[in-house]
Amino acid sequence: MNKLKSFRIEAAGWGFWLVSTIILAVPFVYASYQVTEEHLSREIPLALGLIGASLAGAFVTFIANTIIQRSNEQRKAADRKHHKPKHKK
Repeated sequence: MNKLKSFRIEAAGWGFWLVSTIILAVPFVYASYQVTEEHLSREIPLALGLIGASLAGAFVTFIANTIIQRSNEQRKAADRKHHKPKHKK
């Protein structure tokens, strides 16, 4: 019978960015409402919060991709070292 391969994440993509942006939108929108002036329309703090959340989500996704890529490189290096042919003298 075939061995089941374990699922390995190669990269955190657009879905991860979207989820992190949605999660970060609430505190960023709240903070932008606290910082902006009261005479501004509601759309301005909302837009500022969403822009800040999308930038922070991109940074979180970048960090996640960096961690994933480094762990994949270490795994591949360990596999190469383990499967390295032994030289006869």
